[in-house]
Amino acid sequence: MYKLVLAAATAALLTACASAPAPAPEAAAPEPAYLPYDAFKKLVNSAYQEDDYDTREAAFAELLARDDLRQDDLAETYLMRGLIRGVYTSAGPHAGPYCAVEDFAKFEALASPDHPRMKQMLEGRAYQTSRYQYFDEPASCGD
Repeated sequence: MYKLVLAAATAALLTACASAPAPAPEAAAPEPAYLPYDAFKKLVNSAYQEDDYDTREAAFAELLARDDLRQDDLAETYLMRGLIRGVYTSAGPHAGPYCAVEDFAKFEALASPDHPRMKQMLEGRAYQTSRYQYFDEPASCGD
């Protein structure tokens, strides 16, 4: 009988000491859905190749407002806009070397250090800053 009481007491003690079941692990946040790079390239190249200044600026603004771009894609969008703004100077209020350099600065702040277009940006920035003397600085570059 003693053994039976001891076994029952041990079982009751073990049951009382058992830990509560562990809470279910929280579901990991899903990976953000990014725009595939091929689709991004089509959009950014389309914006870059647009002939009309206002349409081009609107296309770049729409692309920059997207929330499905990788950081390097966002950086590259600024690079492409800066390149075209530096080419078509006086085509619109934001076309010129000052706004091009501002876009290059945004590219540099966002792009990974090994971004394949970093050298192109550095060369473009040097060229555009050398042109400051020929252009008036705009009040704003539109961002």
